[in-house]
Amino acid sequence: MPASQKAKILFKKYGAVFVGTYFGIYFTTLFSFFVALDFGLLDPDVLSQIFKTSKNMACETADVIGPTGVGASMNEAANAYAEEMTQEISEDKRTLVDIVSSYLYSWDWSKKYAEKLSENPHLANLAVAWFMVKFTEPIRLAASVIATPKVAKAIGKKAAKIKNDKSNL
Repeated sequence: MPASQKAKILFKKYGAVFVGTYFGIYFTTLFSFFVALDFGLLDPDVLSQIFKTSKNMACETADVIGPTGVGASMNEAANAYAEEMTQEISEDKRTLVDIVSSYLYSWDWSKKYAEKLSENPHLANLAVAWFMVKFTEPIRLAASVIATPKVAKAIGKKAAKIKNDKSNL
């Protein structure tokens, strides 16, 4: 049974305990990435490697589901993006604040956010941490599915009975 179906069953059985467990794991992950970025524990060069890895995954996915026979392939576009990020981070020694701000200045609707970001560089680290947390969704959901019954037992919450439930959750 996929984790998403198990999550639905757990929500029916445990309600607020499941939601609390999921968000507890979510905010712990977000806070961990933020602290690692904010205190320099996660090096920007490592981030450029993460961008290259995500580029490769995106290209493989695009090759499977994307249109064929287009002039510029997804792989070429993604390679250009990965090279640009590597140059900005590694060679030009631009900070995350500089990179995120420059992208925000590209659109009229986001220019006011770029100014706020320049005034408070911690926001850039939070934005990058939030972006990184998105890649951990399958792991966080699986962890929530595993942890919820244990958390419920630890706090003394009994699972609700569900009709026709044949799972062992």
